[in-house]
Amino acid sequence: MSSLRNQPVEIMKHFFNHFFVAIGACASVLTMISFFFNIVWTNYPCWTWFFIITILLVCFFYAYTQVYRKKKIIIPITQHFSLTIKEGDLYKQHGIIVIPINNYFDTDVGNNIIKQESVPGQYIISHYQDNVGNLDNKIAQYLNEQGIKGEKVDIPKNGKNIKYPLGTCVDVVEDGNHYVWVVSTEYDENDNLVLSRKDLSIVLYGLFNHLESIQDNKTIYMPVIGAGFTRLDRNPERILHYIIDYFDFSLSDKKFYGNVQIVIRSLEEINLNRIENIFNKRQE
Repeated sequence: MSSLRNQPVEIMKHFFNHFFVAIGACASVLTMISFFFNIVWTNYPCWTWFFIITILLVCFFYAYTQVYRKKKIIIPITQHFSLTIKEGDLYKQHGIIVIPINNYFDTDVGNNIIKQESVPGQYIISHYQDNVGNLDNKIAQYLNEQGIKGEKVDIPKNGKNIKYPLGTCVDVVEDGNHYVWVVSTEYDENDNLVLSRKDLSIVLYGLFNHLESIQDNKTIYMPVIGAGFTRLDRNPERILHYIIDYFDFSLSDKKFYGNVQIVIRSLEEINLNRIENIFNKRQE
C-alpha cells in the first residue's frame, strides 16, 4: 500500500511538471511575439504584470486539469470496442451486468458465505432477500439446460455441495437486464475463498468467450473482478492494470461492438489519471 501513501507526492510532482511545461510554452510564445513586433515589455509595466499574472493563472489551471482525479476514462482497445472505467453503482446500469460468484454458486448472504457488502451480496439482498430459492432455481435451471455439470463434494462446506470450474457462466435475464453470474473464486482446503493471478486469466477467458456470444450490441458492465473478498494479494489498482492488459493482449481478436465498462463503487484506492497516462504512453 506504499503507492497509496505516496499519492500526494506524486500528484504534486505531476502538477509542477505540467505547470512548468506550460510556463515554458507560454514564455516561448511571448518571446516570439516580442521578437517579431519588437516589444520591450519594460516600457509597459502594467501590461507586463497583467500578462505575468494571466500566464501564471492559465498555467495553474492547465496543470490542475491534468492531475485532478478523474471519475471516468475511456481506453480504446480495438477499432470495434473501447474499455470505459468509471466510478458508479454497478446495479444502476442497463445492459449486460457481470456478477462474480464463488465456485458453488452460493446465494446465502450471511453465515460467512456471501458478504452483504460484496457485489453478489448487494444484488441478492436487493432482488431476492425474501426469496433466494427463486434465484437458486434460475441458476440450477440454466446449468441443467446448458448441460453444465459440476463436481459433487463428499463433505460439503457451509453452503451448497456442487462446485463448478472457474469461468463458468450462468445467464439470468430479469428487470430488463441480462445478468451474467461468473465463477470467479474457489474454496481452498481450509474453506477460504482464493483467486490467483493465473486463475484470474482463466476467469476472464471463460467470461469473455461467453460474453462474445451473447453481447448483441449491448454494453457490458462489470466490477474489478478479484478486488473484493478473494484474497488476491494485490491492491485494486494493480488488479485493474492486469485486467486492462488482459483486454489489450488477449481480447484484441474478440468481436465486441460498443464498449465494455468497468464500474467501480469507490475510486479511493484507484487513480484513473495514472492509469490513463500509463496506457497512453504504451500507445505512443
